[in-house]
Amino acid sequence: MGLRGPAPTPTKVLKARGSWRGKLNSREPRPEPGAPTCPKNLPDAEKKVWRAVCKLLADMGLLSKADGSSIERYCRFYVRWRVCEKFISQHGISCPVLVADDGNPPKGGYLEQTPTGEYVVAWVEFLQVRESHRLHKALKDIEDRFGLSPAARSRVQSLTDNGPRLHDGEGESKTAETYFFGR
Repeated sequence: MGLRGPAPTPTKVLKARGSWRGKLNSREPRPEPGAPTCPKNLPDAEKKVWRAVCKLLADMGLLSKADGSSIERYCRFYVRWRVCEKFISQHGISCPVLVADDGNPPKGGYLEQTPTGEYVVAWVEFLQVRESHRLHKALKDIEDRFGLSPAARSRVQSLTDNGPRLHDGEGESKTAETYFFGR
């Protein structure tokens, strides 16, 4: 039997949110920060995604050397999803199921007749559409875990630059320390 309930939120994310739960698990593993090594077997398109994702995560302070397999999976899924989306934009989402014209319409009925005289009895969704939906869900799950989606990002505050920033009435952004106590 698998683990029950939603996946726990990492302590680093809880601390960034300012949650008191960030102090509960003092024995949580802390992987070494930094960029993981890019796998040599990644194709060029996936390496391009790898570099972009690693840069984003590093800028957000969420990248560690232990994230390599998750980032690799994300890169592979992202490139496949793009291929499916390209196919869908070129061919649409479904194709007709045709019955050869023998002069009579099929007994079960038909939807329409083509200019060549064949009868369309059904429309079938391309496999790329189903694969696109599956990859979309997988990508969304990975993005949520890394804080790359707008909803996940809205829950995280950066711990860099002395905490959250506050805005004074003149539109200037200040750290909480300088906002309340000055320099």
